[in-house]
Amino acid sequence: MRSFIKTIGILITANMYFTFACVMPAFATTVPSTTGYIRVVPQASNIAYLAGNATRLVSTAAPAIGAAAAGASVGVRLVASPVGLAALGITAGLGLLAWYLSPNDVQDIKSGTASMFSIPNDIVINGQQQPQQTYLTQNTCSPTWYVGCTQEMLIFAFPDFTGCSGSSSTPLGITGWSNNSRMYTQPSGGPVGCYNVYTYYGTTGVQANAATVQPGTATSQQIIDYMIAQGPSYQHSPQASAVPVGVTGSDPTTAATNVITLPQDLSAFQTVVIANTAASPGDTVVNANAPAPQNTEETQTASSTTTTTTNPDGSETQDTTASVSCDTSAHDQRTFGQVLTDRQTGWQSSALLGTLELLKNLTWPTAIPVFSVNSSVFGMQSWSLSDYQSIFDAVRLILIAGAGFSAYRIVFAGS
Repeated sequence: MRSFIKTIGILITANMYFTFACVMPAFATTVPSTTGYIRVVPQASNIAYLAGNATRLVSTAAPAIGAAAAGASVGVRLVASPVGLAALGITAGLGLLAWYLSPNDVQDIKSGTASMFSIPNDIVINGQQQPQQTYLTQNTCSPTWYVGCTQEMLIFAFPDFTGCSGSSSTPLGITGWSNNSRMYTQPSGGPVGCYNVYTYYGTTGVQANAATVQPGTATSQQIIDYMIAQGPSYQHSPQASAVPVGVTGSDPTTAATNVITLPQDLSAFQTVVIANTAASPGDTVVNANAPAPQNTEETQTASSTTTTTTNPDGSETQDTTASVSCDTSAHDQRTFGQVLTDRQTGWQSSALLGTLELLKNLTWPTAIPVFSVNSSVFGMQSWSLSDYQSIFDAVRLILIAGAGFSAYRIVFAGS
């Protein structure tokens, strides 16, 4: 058992070494470069920018979110302004960060804002928004429309009871809808007053004219207040959903219905020159062919290369690239198949294997015997072993446990 635990420990240690020495470096991204160096906005700088400019980005997107029709998406694209880019080899207008809100994202934001500020829902018929203070009091056409479904819609006319009679004065003029008598009432969520009443009957050809309920229209400030209140971890916030673009990333805002472009002076970011093999997925590559940093000195050894860069403030930065090799000369050279064959040979020569074969073919009785004795003095006496069923079960468990121990000895101890 001790040797087994020791073997498991060695395997775990070897696996950890392989992971850190051979696998983890693969997460660094290699960017094609003619110079071997790239200029990037590091991930940490992107995170700091988004944290400091979240309100600005949300304020920019809020009007487009509020005005977005059903099925519309919104994108905010941050691009490099032309100030000071020539010396860094960066193209003006290069995308730095992209924040994309899909149609579902936009609707989530609208719904959340409407709920937070108790904004009444909008009633929309075939893309046409109905007046404020419009209410669906009956609706069997949602969530699934069918022939014969009905809707009743109330549109506020005036607050007085006097004059609230007769048919609704203003017909909708939409196929499938008809005017009903006015009603003095108070629908759920609405004020008391006189309402024009309209009814819809679902028939073939007028399905698109059924009324739908959509989140109420919020002001831009309400959308801003809602999104900021959700914090940076909110799934639709810039901090959580904006992605780096640069010269190597893809820009998701190309699929947006409404794209807002924000020029940004690159001085708001930190840019650094690194080896083209050292980029991380969160970096924005702004120049894929950056010249090597000044005062760069390379020192090579048999197993590593160290690049020392003297920074403008006099400090030095060292970047060491090491080559890792795995020496297997001291390991057992047998393959898994060879080891298995050797173990099987040992198992077959074990005396315990025959015992397991007997246990495997052992048949457990299903009927419990009953003994009967006929005596001239005491008469017929019967003794049923079923009264001792628990003892038989215990014996069976002991035999199974012994078989398990035998199997352990064969597999792990070899004899």
